[in-house]
Amino acid sequence: MVKRTYSRWRWLAILAVFAMIVAACQTGTEPAATTEAPVATTAAPTPTPTEPPAPEGFTYKTGIISDPTTDNVWAYLDVESDVYNSYVLASQGVSLYTLALPTYTHAPVAAALVDAPEGAADGD
Repeated sequence: MVKRTYSRWRWLAILAVFAMIVAACQTGTEPAATTEAPVATTAAPTPTPTEPPAPEGFTYKTGIISDPTTDNVWAYLDVESDVYNSYVLASQGVSLYTLALPTYTHAPVAAALVDAPEGAADGD
């Protein structure tokens, strides 16, 4: 008797999943178009607020619950440093050169020289 009860629940679950799949695959119906004529208004247009245009993309805001304990880029690598220091200071490290993709050529970031120094043949 117990085996039949599980079998019935199993078939009920399969039927419920199938019904959800069928409902998700149906196309929605569009609302019927109205044939009423638009009503003309004589009210003055509402002034639009003068807001700066929205930037492309979005603004990502975060919050941390602790103040950073240091502003030294090398000190936040210490073992007693808080994780919030890395959140604030991780992007502060500057390198002299970077690779310009897709050609993988050296491009200066903080270096005064435009061309990256080449290594000497004798190893110096």
